[in-house]
Amino acid sequence: MLAGFAAVDVLVTHNAPFGIHNRDDGAHVGFKGLATYIERVKPKLVVHGRQHLNGETRLGPPRIVGVHGHRVLEI
Repeated sequence: MLAGFAAVDVLVTHNAPFGIHNRDDGAHVGFKGLATYIERVKPKLVVHGRQHLNGETRLGPPRIVGVHGHRVLEI
């Protein structure tokens, strides 16, 4: 579904990319298509919820930020 999605600098999603901030319960696992899109387009920042954690990871250059509740981000 993201194959034709335009390149962006900042991406806000409900779920995380697959392999980033996954949890062991099977319900909180990221999307493979989103991980593929991020690897291809390399947005500067990706912000996601769903996994119920506050964490930060890099997927190559892109900064992947998980938000639970609220969080102040400096860009």
